[in-house]
Amino acid sequence: MHPAPLPDTAGPPGTIADFTVLGPLGRSGSFVLATPPARLVDAGPQVVLKVYPADAATDEHHAFDRVAAALRAIAAVRSSFLVRLLEVGRNDGLIYYAMEHLPGGSLAAPASQLTFAEVLRAVSCAARGAHDLHEQGIAHRNIHPAGVILHAEGARLSDPGLATYLNPGMTLTGRLGTPHVAFMSPELLRGQEPTRASDLYSLGATLHYAASGQTLHPHVDATDPSAGLSSIMSSAPTIDPGLPAPIAQIVQQCIDPAHQDRPKTAGDLADRLDALWKR
Repeated sequence: MHPAPLPDTAGPPGTIADFTVLGPLGRSGSFVLATPPARLVDAGPQVVLKVYPADAATDEHHAFDRVAAALRAIAAVRSSFLVRLLEVGRNDGLIYYAMEHLPGGSLAAPASQLTFAEVLRAVSCAARGAHDLHEQGIAHRNIHPAGVILHAEGARLSDPGLATYLNPGMTLTGRLGTPHVAFMSPELLRGQEPTRASDLYSLGATLHYAASGQTLHPHVDATDPSAGLSSIMSSAPTIDPGLPAPIAQIVQQCIDPAHQDRPKTAGDLADRLDALWKR
Protein backbone atom coordinates (compact mmCIF):
# COMPACT_ATOMS: atom_id res chain seq x y z
CA MET A 1 0.00 0.00 0.00
CA HIS A 2 1.29 3.46 -0.90
CA PRO A 3 -0.30 6.19 1.27
CA ALA A 4 -1.37 8.93 -1.13
CA PRO A 5 -0.04 12.46 -0.66
CA LEU A 6 -2.47 14.77 1.07
CA PRO A 7 -4.13 17.35 -1.15
CA ASP A 8 -2.95 20.95 -0.92
CA THR A 9 -0.08 20.26 1.48
CA ALA A 10 1.98 22.89 -0.28
CA GLY A 11 -0.78 25.52 -0.06
CA PRO A 12 -2.71 27.06 2.83
CA PRO A 13 -3.25 24.95 5.94
CA GLY A 14 -6.23 22.61 5.81
CA THR A 15 -7.94 20.42 8.35
CA ILE A 16 -8.28 16.74 9.11
CA ALA A 17 -11.20 16.26 11.45
CA ASP A 18 -10.64 19.07 13.98
CA PHE A 19 -6.84 19.12 13.58
CA THR A 20 -5.31 22.08 11.72
CA VAL A 21 -2.72 20.86 9.23
CA LEU A 22 0.50 22.87 9.21
CA GLY A 23 2.36 20.95 6.51
CA PRO A 24 3.90 17.62 5.51
CA LEU A 25 6.63 15.80 7.41
CA GLY A 26 9.09 13.81 5.33
CA ARG A 27 8.75 12.93 1.68
CA SER A 28 6.17 10.13 1.75
CA GLY A 29 3.16 12.42 2.16
CA SER A 30 1.68 10.15 4.83
CA PHE A 31 2.84 12.21 7.84
CA VAL A 32 1.71 15.76 8.56
CA LEU A 33 2.37 18.22 11.35
CA ALA A 34 -0.82 19.62 12.87
CA THR A 35 -2.21 21.74 15.67
CA PRO A 36 -4.42 19.61 17.92
CA PRO A 37 -7.95 20.58 18.97
CA ALA A 38 -8.45 22.01 22.46
CA ARG A 39 -10.19 18.80 23.57
CA LEU A 40 -6.80 17.02 23.54
CA VAL A 41 -5.59 18.92 26.59
CA ASP A 42 -2.34 16.96 27.08
CA ALA A 43 -1.29 16.75 23.44
CA GLY A 44 1.13 19.68 23.41
CA PRO A 45 1.18 22.55 20.91
CA GLN A 46 1.71 20.30 17.89
CA VAL A 47 1.04 16.68 16.98
CA VAL A 48 1.90 14.36 14.12
CA LEU A 49 -0.82 12.72 12.06
CA LYS A 50 -0.24 9.60 10.00
CA VAL A 51 -2.80 9.45 7.24
CA TYR A 52 -4.02 6.65 4.98
CA PRO A 53 -6.56 7.09 2.21
CA ALA A 54 -9.53 4.96 3.25
CA ASP A 55 -9.79 3.55 -0.26
CA ALA A 56 -6.35 1.95 0.26
CA ALA A 57 -8.13 -0.60 2.45
CA THR A 58 -9.86 -3.63 0.99
CA ASP A 59 -12.83 -3.06 3.32
CA GLU A 60 -12.89 0.44 4.81
CA HIS A 61 -15.23 -0.21 7.73
CA HIS A 62 -13.57 -3.38 8.95
CA ALA A 63 -10.10 -2.00 8.19
CA PHE A 64 -10.76 0.95 10.48
CA ASP A 65 -11.92 -1.40 13.22
CA ARG A 66 -8.73 -3.47 12.84
CA VAL A 67 -6.47 -0.41 12.85
CA ALA A 68 -8.26 1.10 15.86
CA ALA A 69 -8.00 -2.16 17.82
CA ALA A 70 -4.28 -2.49 17.02
CA LEU A 71 -3.56 1.10 18.05
CA ARG A 72 -5.56 0.77 21.27
CA ALA A 73 -3.48 -2.28 22.20
CA ILE A 74 -0.25 -0.38 21.50
CA ALA A 75 -1.45 2.72 23.37
CA ALA A 76 -2.17 0.56 26.41
CA VAL A 77 1.52 -0.39 26.68
CA ARG A 78 2.98 2.05 29.19
CA SER A 79 6.51 2.74 28.02
CA SER A 80 8.73 5.80 28.00
CA PHE A 81 10.35 4.35 24.86
CA LEU A 82 7.25 4.53 22.66
CA VAL A 83 5.82 7.62 21.01
CA ARG A 84 2.52 8.37 22.73
CA LEU A 85 -0.56 7.66 20.61
CA LEU A 86 -3.42 10.09 21.09
CA GLU A 87 -6.31 9.24 18.78
CA VAL A 88 -7.43 7.26 15.76
CA GLY A 89 -10.22 8.41 13.51
CA ARG A 90 -11.82 8.63 10.07
CA ASN A 91 -12.49 11.85 8.20
CA ASP A 92 -13.39 12.74 4.63
CA GLY A 93 -12.04 9.61 2.99
CA LEU A 94 -9.03 9.29 5.31
CA ILE A 95 -8.05 7.02 8.18
CA TYR A 96 -5.66 8.81 10.51
CA TYR A 97 -4.02 8.50 13.88
CA ALA A 98 -2.49 11.25 15.99
CA MET A 99 0.67 10.96 18.06
CA GLU A 100 2.87 13.25 20.11
CA HIS A 101 5.36 15.44 18.25
CA LEU A 102 9.04 15.34 19.25
CA PRO A 103 11.10 18.00 17.45
CA GLY A 104 14.50 16.26 17.41
CA GLY A 105 14.02 14.58 14.04
CA SER A 106 14.60 10.87 13.48
CA LEU A 107 17.49 8.52 12.82
CA ALA A 108 16.70 8.96 9.13
CA ALA A 109 16.77 12.76 9.35
CA PRO A 110 18.19 13.99 12.68
CA ALA A 111 17.86 17.66 13.58
CA SER A 112 21.63 17.74 14.20
CA GLN A 113 24.56 15.47 13.39
CA LEU A 114 24.76 12.45 15.69
CA THR A 115 27.80 10.84 17.26
CA PHE A 116 28.18 7.06 17.31
CA ALA A 117 27.24 7.15 21.00
CA GLU A 118 24.02 9.02 20.22
CA VAL A 119 23.17 6.55 17.44
CA LEU A 120 23.73 3.61 19.79
CA ARG A 121 21.65 5.25 22.50
CA ALA A 122 18.79 5.95 20.09
CA VAL A 123 18.68 2.37 18.77
CA SER A 124 18.90 1.11 22.36
CA CYS A 125 15.83 3.17 23.24
CA ALA A 126 14.00 1.84 20.17
CA ALA A 127 14.92 -1.71 21.21
CA ARG A 128 13.49 -1.09 24.69
CA GLY A 129 10.30 0.21 23.13
CA ALA A 130 10.08 -2.92 20.99
CA HIS A 131 10.76 -5.08 24.05
CA ASP A 132 7.93 -3.41 25.96
CA LEU A 133 5.59 -4.23 23.06
CA HIS A 134 6.87 -7.79 22.82
CA GLU A 135 6.24 -8.40 26.50
CA GLN A 136 2.58 -7.62 25.82
CA GLY A 137 2.48 -9.99 22.85
CA ILE A 138 2.70 -7.26 20.20
CA ALA A 139 5.17 -7.19 17.31
CA HIS A 140 5.97 -3.71 16.02
CA ARG A 141 6.19 -4.90 12.36
CA ASN A 142 7.72 -1.72 10.92
CA ILE A 143 10.97 -0.68 12.63
CA HIS A 144 13.06 1.61 10.45
CA PRO A 145 15.25 4.72 10.93
CA ALA A 146 12.49 7.26 10.23
CA GLY A 147 10.40 5.62 12.96
CA VAL A 148 13.04 6.15 15.67
CA ILE A 149 12.17 9.64 16.89
CA LEU A 150 14.89 11.58 18.68
CA HIS A 151 14.60 13.75 21.77
CA ALA A 152 16.86 15.11 24.50
CA GLU A 153 16.80 11.88 26.53
CA GLY A 154 17.38 9.47 23.67
CA ALA A 155 14.63 8.27 21.35
CA ARG A 156 11.18 6.76 21.15
CA LEU A 157 9.88 4.14 18.74
CA SER A 158 7.06 5.21 16.43
CA ASP A 159 5.17 4.21 13.26
CA PRO A 160 3.86 0.70 14.06
CA GLY A 161 3.17 -1.45 11.02
CA LEU A 162 -0.52 -1.17 10.15
CA ALA A 163 -0.50 -1.99 6.44
CA THR A 164 -1.58 -5.59 6.95
CA TYR A 165 -4.48 -4.43 9.14
CA LEU A 166 -5.71 -2.36 6.21
CA ASN A 167 -5.16 -5.21 3.75
CA PRO A 168 -4.97 -8.61 5.52
CA GLY A 169 -4.31 -10.38 2.22
CA MET A 170 -1.43 -8.12 1.20
CA THR A 171 0.95 -9.85 -1.21
CA LEU A 172 4.70 -9.99 -0.90
CA THR A 173 5.10 -7.47 -3.70
CA GLY A 174 2.61 -5.23 -1.94
CA ARG A 175 4.74 -5.33 1.20
CA LEU A 176 7.84 -4.66 -0.88
CA GLY A 177 6.25 -1.53 -2.29
CA THR A 178 6.43 0.11 1.13
CA PRO A 179 9.26 2.63 1.54
CA HIS A 180 10.95 0.74 4.38
CA VAL A 181 11.35 -2.64 2.71
CA ALA A 182 15.14 -2.60 3.17
CA PHE A 183 14.59 -2.97 6.93
CA MET A 184 12.18 -5.90 6.73
CA SER A 185 13.36 -9.37 7.71
CA PRO A 186 13.47 -12.14 5.10
CA GLU A 187 10.79 -14.09 6.96
CA LEU A 188 8.37 -11.17 6.64
CA LEU A 189 9.12 -10.98 2.93
CA ARG A 190 8.33 -14.69 2.69
CA GLY A 191 4.91 -13.97 4.15
CA GLN A 192 5.48 -15.26 7.67
CA GLU A 193 3.95 -13.61 10.72
CA PRO A 194 5.92 -10.86 12.49
CA THR A 195 7.72 -11.93 15.67
CA ARG A 196 10.31 -10.75 18.19
CA ALA A 197 12.95 -12.13 15.84
CA SER A 198 11.71 -10.18 12.81
CA ASP A 199 11.73 -6.98 14.88
CA LEU A 200 15.30 -7.78 16.03
CA TYR A 201 16.35 -8.05 12.38
CA SER A 202 14.80 -4.63 11.70
CA LEU A 203 16.57 -3.14 14.71
CA GLY A 204 19.89 -4.48 13.40
CA ALA A 205 19.16 -3.09 9.94
CA THR A 206 18.21 0.26 11.48
CA LEU A 207 21.44 0.34 13.50
CA HIS A 208 23.42 -0.43 10.35
CA TYR A 209 21.82 2.41 8.41
CA ALA A 210 22.11 4.95 11.22
CA ALA A 211 25.79 4.14 11.75
CA SER A 212 26.85 3.80 8.10
CA GLY A 213 24.30 5.65 5.96
CA GLN A 214 23.75 2.45 3.95
CA THR A 215 21.02 -0.18 4.01
CA LEU A 216 21.90 -3.87 4.12
CA HIS A 217 20.74 -4.08 0.49
CA PRO A 218 21.97 -0.76 -0.93
CA HIS A 219 21.20 -1.61 -4.56
CA VAL A 220 17.52 -2.52 -4.09
CA ASP A 221 15.05 -0.25 -5.88
CA ALA A 222 11.97 -0.15 -3.64
CA THR A 223 9.96 1.42 -6.49
CA ASP A 224 10.18 -1.85 -8.46
CA PRO A 225 8.62 -4.49 -6.19
CA SER A 226 9.28 -7.53 -8.37
CA ALA A 227 12.93 -6.71 -9.04
CA GLY A 228 13.47 -5.67 -5.43
CA LEU A 229 12.01 -8.89 -4.07
CA SER A 230 14.22 -10.94 -6.37
CA SER A 231 17.31 -8.98 -5.32
CA ILE A 232 16.68 -9.23 -1.59
CA MET A 233 15.74 -12.90 -1.61
CA SER A 234 18.69 -13.92 -3.81
CA SER A 235 21.44 -11.96 -2.07
CA ALA A 236 22.78 -11.90 1.46
CA PRO A 237 22.72 -8.69 3.49
CA THR A 238 25.94 -6.72 3.13
CA ILE A 239 27.44 -5.12 6.24
CA ASP A 240 29.38 -1.96 5.44
CA PRO A 241 33.11 -2.70 5.93
CA GLY A 242 33.61 0.81 7.32
CA LEU A 243 31.50 0.17 10.40
CA PRO A 244 33.36 0.02 13.71
CA ALA A 245 33.87 -3.65 14.60
CA PRO A 246 31.70 -3.67 17.77
CA ILE A 247 28.74 -2.18 15.87
CA ALA A 248 29.21 -4.51 12.90
CA GLN A 249 29.25 -7.46 15.30
CA ILE A 250 25.94 -6.47 16.86
CA VAL A 251 24.36 -5.93 13.44
CA GLN A 252 25.54 -9.40 12.36
CA GLN A 253 24.11 -10.95 15.52
CA CYS A 254 20.72 -9.33 14.90
CA ILE A 255 20.34 -10.29 11.25
CA ASP A 256 21.70 -13.84 11.46
CA PRO A 257 19.10 -16.16 13.01
CA ALA A 258 21.70 -18.93 13.37
CA HIS A 259 24.26 -16.76 15.16
CA GLN A 260 25.07 -18.34 18.52
CA ASP A 261 25.33 -14.91 20.15
CA ARG A 262 22.11 -13.48 18.68
CA PRO A 263 20.24 -11.37 21.26
CA LYS A 264 17.44 -13.37 22.83
CA THR A 265 15.21 -10.32 23.21
CA ALA A 266 15.14 -6.67 22.19
CA GLY A 267 15.91 -5.87 25.83
CA ASP A 268 19.08 -7.96 25.55
CA LEU A 269 20.02 -5.98 22.44
CA ALA A 270 19.44 -2.70 24.31
CA ASP A 271 21.75 -3.85 27.11
CA ARG A 272 24.52 -4.62 24.59
CA LEU A 273 24.13 -1.23 22.94
CA ASP A 274 24.15 0.57 26.29
CA ALA A 275 27.37 -1.22 27.20
CA LEU A 276 28.97 0.27 24.09
CA TRP A 277 27.79 3.87 24.23
CA LYS A 278 28.32 4.21 27.99
CA ARG A 279 32.00 3.20 27.78
